[in-house]
This record gives sequence, structure tokens and C-alpha cells, in this order.
Amino acid sequence: QVVDSASAFAIGSPEYHGSFSAGLKNLLDHLDSPLVAGKPAALVAASGSPRGGMATLAALRHVLRSLHVPAIVEQLAVCPQDRDATSGRWSHELLAQADCVAAGLLRQIGHA
Repeated sequence: QVVDSASAFAIGSPEYHGSFSAGLKNLLDHLDSPLVAGKPAALVAASGSPRGGMATLAALRHVLRSLHVPAIVEQLAVCPQDRDATSGRWSHELLAQADCVAAGLLRQIGHA
């Protein structure tokens, strides 16, 4: 019911060997395409390095395409270096990118 009533999705996963988690894959495999088709999705990946996450985001886009879920252009890849070691705060660059992702998703569902 939650999936059916959603206007859009935010889908995220840690990166595991260049792809997303098995738990997320299992969830996506058991979704009925008519429940999600046409509903936009924002994608987020978490990895251990600044250059990580891109393969995870690409793999998610590929699977979502088969479910007819349009992934928005804006996306977010997060790594430990995005946090200040002393304060624990997220970098301004990461927060700005997160704002862009949120704005992109809102635009797709007509709320911006």
C-alpha cells in the first residue's frame, strides 16, 4: 500500500563490489511493475571512497529502467570524506548536492 500510494521514491544503498545491496535487489525483484511504473526516483549511494558510488548508481538506474521507474538526473554519492572528522558535519558541497537531488525529485512530481 505504501509503494502504491507513493508519488515518488528515494532509493539508496551502500556500494557492494560496484553494485547495490542484495536486500534492495530482492525488494526490487518482488515489486509489481504496475505499482511503481512512471513514478520518479532519486538515487543515493554510499561508498568508502570519494570516487565510489557511481557504479552503484548506474546499476540502480539499469534495474529501475526495467521496472519503468524514471530515475531523475540528479543523484548523490556519499563517502566518509564528505564529513568533517572533527565536527561530524556534512560538507557544504554534499549538502548542496542533496538539495539539488531533492529539488529534482520535487520538480518531477510537480511540487516545485
